[in-house]
Amino acid sequence: MKALIQPQMSKILDGIIGVVLFGTLHRGIDNVTLGELLQRILRAGVAGEAASLIVLRIDNEMVLDTVYSFSTITREKNIPVYCFFEQKSSKVSKMFGDDYKDFIVDEKSAILDGYESYGLLFDHYQFNKFSDPEDGNWR
Repeated sequence: MKALIQPQMSKILDGIIGVVLFGTLHRGIDNVTLGELLQRILRAGVAGEAASLIVLRIDNEMVLDTVYSFSTITREKNIPVYCFFEQKSSKVSKMFGDDYKDFIVDEKSAILDGYESYGLLFDHYQFNKFSDPEDGNWR
């Protein structure tokens, strides 16, 4: 967000007419879910830095600062923001190879205070899947 505050980026910011967020993690994952997630990652042997998962924690300062900056800029520029959250649990087995189902981004973390938010009867993996512009979920 700091890049958008720089003068050379103002034209990009001025060209934004709205923001749509599908299942975006704004507040982190609760500690029980985060612990379970970390255990599953380790058991599955998924490569990656466990330290990078710190941003998933509730009240992570970097995430909170980014959300605050985003909210400040969109309000100052009167940019409408729409948050969508999943209403079906997802097969987390896509990542871990088991039958575990849970919400990847729950409603509490997917919404931003003061912005319009809507639940969709999808799991996390179905959010941005549209067959074509005539698909009823596209509109």
